[in-house]
Amino acid sequence: MIRPASVPLGHATRHPAIRTAFTLVELMVVVVIVGMLASAVLFAMYGLLDEAKGDRTKTQIARIDRFIMDRWEAFRTRQVRVAMSGGAKTNPMLLNRNRLNAIRELMRLELPDRVTDVATDPVSGVSLPTLARGYRRKCFILLGPDPGNPSKPNYSRWSTSHEGSECLFLILTALNEDGSSAAADSLAPSETGDTDGDGMLEVLDGWGKPIEFIRWAPGFVSDRQPYGIVLSPLPNPDDPFDPARVDLRWTGITTPPGYCPFALYPLIFSAGPDGLYDINTGTVVYAATTPVANDPYAFMFPYVAGTEPVGVSIGDGSADNFHNHWVEVE
Repeated sequence: MIRPASVPLGHATRHPAIRTAFTLVELMVVVVIVGMLASAVLFAMYGLLDEAKGDRTKTQIARIDRFIMDRWEAFRTRQVRVAMSGGAKTNPMLLNRNRLNAIRELMRLELPDRVTDVATDPVSGVSLPTLARGYRRKCFILLGPDPGNPSKPNYSRWSTSHEGSECLFLILTALNEDGSSAAADSLAPSETGDTDGDGMLEVLDGWGKPIEFIRWAPGFVSDRQPYGIVLSPLPNPDDPFDPARVDLRWTGITTPPGYCPFALYPLIFSAGPDGLYDINTGTVVYAATTPVANDPYAFMFPYVAGTEPVGVSIGDGSADNFHNHWVEVE
């Protein structure tokens, strides 16, 4: 066969419509498509990661709740030394009232949720319990001695920004009678930290934010506390530590009749995915108040608008604040 003279030997015939490279526009389109796919994958991975952090936080709170509620339940049958002042020897109501006040004081000391709970000495008639002594010893190690009183911790170094979480860490790391600390052993290294740099460790959620703790949150509405601010007839269960209804509010001595005490449960909560707590922890100082000491409802009744009680949800983000009142029914 004779090869055409116009086609040099060793060269293939090339069709004029075939190109060997992409145009700039085509490259840009490909880059945009790849970027969109990468963004979609990253978004899906972020959602899964956020969900995993939420599941971990719920598990944390449920585990802590079991420990705290065991402590809380133990106060029902707690043996306490009851003051016999004010005619309590012959008056059963006064005797029961003194016992109620002693139980509340022990709850403040053994389930602290703020610096003042640890630093303030017990009211008259109640001795400092062993657990509270342990909290103070740990504070002394972490905070150092008070320059003005070297025998006491330097509480001025303790920031109040996450004091509830730091008190929760103290409670969980307190030693049992046998020297063990089962609750603390369940905390992984990633579940503790010092986010405010005051030397006091906090319990951290899946997002690395402190898990807050409030011993008494009378304004909080949940499955455990169906109503926050209530009038009688009382829709909430009665205070289990006051079965005889000896709290002065039942007689209208401290507040107008109708403002009745009710069952209060410890509140343990995380800020959730948005990092906003949106639950009022209050600026409460539980000290020797009149006429009773460390009243759980003293900063709630009577309710005044603008001065929300401890536990009231504030802002629009409180729905994602994981808490132990909700974990119970999950």
